[in-house]
Amino acid sequence: MSAHIFPHSYWPESIIKKIISFFGPVKVYRPWMIDSLDQMNDVSIEISNPPEDLKPDSSFMAMLSEYRQWMKRNRDRSYLEIIKSVRDSRLTDDKTWEIRRMLGRTLQSLTDEEEKITRWHLLLHLAGDLEEQRLAAYKILKELKDKKSPLDGSIEKASDIKNLLGDLQELGTESELNDQNLRKIFEAWFGLFGEYIKENELLITYNRQVMSFLTERRDAPSIADGPANSPTIVFNVPDLSDRTPEGQNRIRMEYNIDDLLKEIKDLIFSMVKNPPGNLTALDNLSKKLNESFPRELSKGALRCTLKYFYPIQDKGLLEKEKVLERFFNQTIILTEEQDALWT
Repeated sequence: MSAHIFPHSYWPESIIKKIISFFGPVKVYRPWMIDSLDQMNDVSIEISNPPEDLKPDSSFMAMLSEYRQWMKRNRDRSYLEIIKSVRDSRLTDDKTWEIRRMLGRTLQSLTDEEEKITRWHLLLHLAGDLEEQRLAAYKILKELKDKKSPLDGSIEKASDIKNLLGDLQELGTESELNDQNLRKIFEAWFGLFGEYIKENELLITYNRQVMSFLTERRDAPSIADGPANSPTIVFNVPDLSDRTPEGQNRIRMEYNIDDLLKEIKDLIFSMVKNPPGNLTALDNLSKKLNESFPRELSKGALRCTLKYFYPIQDKGLLEKEKVLERFFNQTIILTEEQDALWT
């Protein structure tokens, strides 16, 4: 089993490092013409582009640049508005006519297959921009909340700070992708990278919306066929990087953390052998791990939420949610930093 970062086009360095520290080497995927991750020259990261036959033509960067320039000129418009236009060229909303004009002018000379590939790349590029903006806003928000304002006591200035925090929070909310956008991001990601993902793999995301979208549909009350819904398993991987080597060794020995983490990791990577048995053992070990170390060790920990996706036979649901088939017999893990506002 391999560990794949999914379905992101932007990768925050801090959380990627924590993922690698526990799961080991990971595979990340970027559309053509994205330069992200060049600063992360780590042998534990394997970077893949789509196959050569899924590379957009030479006009792509000019179109992407035009979209980004449009965003700078129209700061009142959301990136989601552009993503919406990429998703459906039949839009009739007057507010999107400029976007449709840009898209149509570039795509009119392409074949149907070339147009599909271009749309997939454009969607993932813009989704990556959106994630980068969202995470930057949350980082600023966290830093402001963590610091005691030097303006305390000034009602007027305190109000200004409150308004600023409110603006940042609104940016986070506005950046949330709805179900339709997520479906299209999944479609684009699997369209470009699907051949690299085999059955019984480990898909890791750092966006809570991705996990929520999938689990809500897999665990829908109407699904009664096949194996019972698998448990949702949560465990915390402590971050000891800010402690001295002596302090790290003391904590590992005192709380038996290394042995528990090794058992958990082995069960995750051997899931294909016995999903029901491994999930039961994982559930028990995760509770033991979470109870085994003091609360202060949770700061900076990597919180992992795991779900195994059994296949389902509900043809009606599969017709409506075709993307679900891509996740059958896969292990999905949501990773979150305990002291960060990333999702």
